[in-house]
Amino acid sequence: MAVVDERDDNGGEAEVSINTMAAAKVSSSSSIQKLRSQQTDENKQNSLTYAGVKRQSRKTKSTWAISYIRTLYAFTNDTLAKYSYATSLQATLRYGIPISLVQGLGLDFTYGISICSCALQLWVGRFLILNGKANGGEIIIALFAVILSSIGLNQAAINFYSFEQGRIATYKLFEMISCSNSSLNQDGSTLATMQGNIEFRNVYFSYLSRPEILILSGFYQNVPVRKIVALVDTKHLKLEWLRSQIGLVTQKPTLLSLSIKDNIAYGRSATSDQIEEAAKTIHAHDFITSLEMGYETQVGRTGLTLTEEQKIKISIARVVLSNPSILLLDA
Repeated sequence: MAVVDERDDNGGEAEVSINTMAAAKVSSSSSIQKLRSQQTDENKQNSLTYAGVKRQSRKTKSTWAISYIRTLYAFTNDTLAKYSYATSLQATLRYGIPISLVQGLGLDFTYGISICSCALQLWVGRFLILNGKANGGEIIIALFAVILSSIGLNQAAINFYSFEQGRIATYKLFEMISCSNSSLNQDGSTLATMQGNIEFRNVYFSYLSRPEILILSGFYQNVPVRKIVALVDTKHLKLEWLRSQIGLVTQKPTLLSLSIKDNIAYGRSATSDQIEEAAKTIHAHDFITSLEMGYETQVGRTGLTLTEEQKIKISIARVVLSNPSILLLDA
């Protein structure tokens, strides 16, 4: 004979109530996550490049302003630097506020449902215990089973955001792949003759990170057919002489593990007077002589004992000493 226990459900009523709240919690988390992804997707598509460039530009401008604060004040550019930095913050502020609002409200709503879920479980469990349909242990088991499972689901939902981020990151790539290859299009007409003259007329250009600074402003250049411009065959030139005519100062100059004097005169035969004259030309003589060992001060391979400005000055002095015909300064 089979014996049926009236409490075979072991707190099933409690589990039903909590499962309802857990479903609401997971549903709310998913909705918040979806809304956040939609906002991020829209912002990425509208300003994928602009916001990213502005973010990098903001870091660069703040670092530059602090590192070269004396130069800013010397040229009375402190107001311009503050305005430029404040302008670069607008893109992040414009797209950061709605995303932060969704994240804040979503987190509060999710935790609120969790607390209400526990309260509902205990409230329903009280009536089940009073009616003899469940005991305290069964109520606690049902409570923690649902809580732990909902925590696991929420942690799993975080990984879905990575998929969204990947989809957003590949937006431009898929857009390019989906474009039809117009070079294979056989439609249209052809010209009878092609002279090959190239003309740049009223060309304007600026880098995306600094749109306010024009690199080309009304540029005009006419290149006739069969004429070579800016291309020179160097195979008949002495390479050592050619390199001596070109000076380059990179954005992050590298100093050798030598003294300042040897770094300036590196690879050249120069007297102490010539080295000092090159340093005076770019206003590096004063800070060099203020050092304990002056021009004999040893610097590391990356110039760890010097500031970025001092390293750049030494690099420029090295180039000035060679007196090149062409001087290239990296931005």
